[in-house]
Parts: sequence; C-alpha cells; structure tokens
Amino acid sequence: MIEKILSLAPNRANDSFFCKLPSSIKIYCVGGAVRDFFLNKKVSDRDYLLVGADLKTLQQFNLKAVGKNFPVFLHPETSEEIALARTEKKIGKGYKGFIFHTDSSVLVEHDLRRRDLTINAMAVDESGALLDPFNGRKDIENKLLKHVSPSFAEDPLRLMRLARFYACMRNFKIDGQTKSLCRQIIDAGELKYLSGQRIWQELSKGLESPDSIKMIRALQDFKAWKEITGQDFTSHSIAAFLDSTWGCDLPVNWKAGVIFKNYDITTNLCFFPKRVTNSIISLKRAERVLRTYSYNLGSKTILNLAEIGNLFRAPADIPFFLRSVFYRDTDKILVMEKLISRLIEWPIGDIVKNTKNKEMLREKIRNARLDFLEKELCK
Repeated sequence: MIEKILSLAPNRANDSFFCKLPSSIKIYCVGGAVRDFFLNKKVSDRDYLLVGADLKTLQQFNLKAVGKNFPVFLHPETSEEIALARTEKKIGKGYKGFIFHTDSSVLVEHDLRRRDLTINAMAVDESGALLDPFNGRKDIENKLLKHVSPSFAEDPLRLMRLARFYACMRNFKIDGQTKSLCRQIIDAGELKYLSGQRIWQELSKGLESPDSIKMIRALQDFKAWKEITGQDFTSHSIAAFLDSTWGCDLPVNWKAGVIFKNYDITTNLCFFPKRVTNSIISLKRAERVLRTYSYNLGSKTILNLAEIGNLFRAPADIPFFLRSVFYRDTDKILVMEKLISRLIEWPIGDIVKNTKNKEMLREKIRNARLDFLEKELCK
C-alpha cells in the first residue's frame, strides 16, 4: 500500500509557476519538509525537485538562481527552492569539489541517493505518494541518524550538519558506520577546505538547541572539534554551563563566548561574526578582571565588569553577560543584575553639565560611580 501525504503534494494546478511546466516534468516535495512531517514538526517551507527537466527548460522562465554551481532556483512567488534532479562526482577537496550532472534522464532515486542522511532522502510526488528508497521513515521511527551511501564521506559539510542534527533531534543516535565515515572525513583533511562561515553557520544552529552539548560531544567523537579549534574539548564546566542554559533565552553569541573564550580564535577554523567575537573578547577580559581582584566583588570589580560588558550602552545585555560570567556561581547573578541596573540608571547629568574637560569628565564619572557602588554595597 502506497501511503498518501496530500498536505505535502506539489499542487501543479493551483501554482502559478508549476502549472506552466510541461506535463513530462515531474514535481516532488523533498528533504526537510518530508522529514519534519514525520517528526510531527511544523512544515514552514518546502523544497521542490524537478525530474525530466533541464537547465534550458528552466532558463526560459528567468528564475532567480541560488549560488553559482548548483542548479537550484527560487520560486517566483514563494521563494521556495526548486532544484533540478542531479547526480554528482567528487573531483576536488571540500564541499565545493564536485561536478554535477543534470538532464531529463536523471531519476528521483538518483537524486535522493546523493543526499546526506536517510531522513533527508524522502520525497512526495504530485499524487501525495511517499518515495522512501533508503528507509528514512523507519530511521525516524528508530531515532537513527544514518548516511544514505558511502559518498557521505566526500563532503565535510555533512559532518557538521550531522553534529547539528544530533543536537537538535532529541533522543536520536548516530549510526556506527556513519561515525566511521565522519572520521574518514577528518583523516582525509577535508574539514579545512570548508569555509569558516559554513562551520559557524552549522555550529550556531546547533548552539540554538537545548542539547547543544551533544553537538560538541559528537564533533569531539569524530575528531573534528580538535581540527576546528586546535584543542580537545575536556571542560566539564562548559558542559555544565550548556546544561544550565536549557530552556533559557541566552543568545548564541554569549553561548559561543563562554565556549571559545579559552581558545585562540585567531587560529580557529571557525569564522565568527563580529557580535560573537565581541562576546568572546568581553568574557576573556571579565575573567582577567575577576582574577585580578581575587574574585572579590567590590566596587572596582563591578564597575570594570559593567564597562567590559559594554552594559552602559547595551543594558539589555546585562542578564546575558552576567549569566555567562557567573555560570559557575549563579547565586551572584541576580544580586549583580540589580546592582548594575541601579548603577546604569543612576543619573550623571549634573557631572556632565558641570565638567567641560573630557579627560576630567571620564575620571569624575568613574569616581562617582565607584562611590555609588560603595554606598550600595554597604546597605
């Protein structure tokens, strides 16, 4: 019996673009939408696959292309991705080291075979029939992340995606042979050919998950974490920190700040956006300040922390900065949050108004804030 998934079936008759395609071209809904349907997740957008088409056919519609090397285009109204069925061959290093073959002879099964995981290698045709040649639905039921074919080892991006999926998909496990293929990717030196932006893109998605520690543990198991950072991941305190962020709204840049503050980010394979780099630097400096003052939370320590965290300019970051600094001692967070908030709200207008010299103004404001903190601490 062929299962029908009508909610995912491409609707040629009612689609402004699909209705223009020749009937010889078959349309499939593929990838994440089908996977999420069986995971009982909300399907927000869909990717489509065209079988029986070629580039010449699509070029007449003047569709916007995605990237330079892939036969992928955007739907003119929904901006959902539309790809030509393709096969691929490895000719170089990294995830860009492939040549693609697309023409009307490529079958849907050929295209699904080149995908990374079985759970991503399912398709639904126009009648709503499910095509699942690699048992992706069964692997979802068994909560298993498994490669489609040995060619998984040819693309280092798949290793990063797998680690991210592992963090985001609760109670899933990774197939043993798939782990072996990940280690082959590292042994072949493929990961260094992956751009730092793509590495961060996958890491950041994994860090958004409540189970983000699982991503790091998987990368460590694959030998990828040391390849990315230059160091093994052995910090139990970081694991405890990530566990403490479960269910909270700590932004990814602060999570990354805690994780990477003890790494040399100048030699890291990961390329961090500016906001992440700023968080890493702030937390490095905060740790130095705490060591300098022997972790005594006196007025100088508190003011220095507020300045290092840029909290006078960005007071919304107060709870995030403090949670990242004091994750080992959470009792201090609430007290410090109230104290720094009062410090920031404390008016300095009269000092600014009565002081014209800028250098003297900075010193006066700082001394006044220290006096304010001393009084608050004595209450």
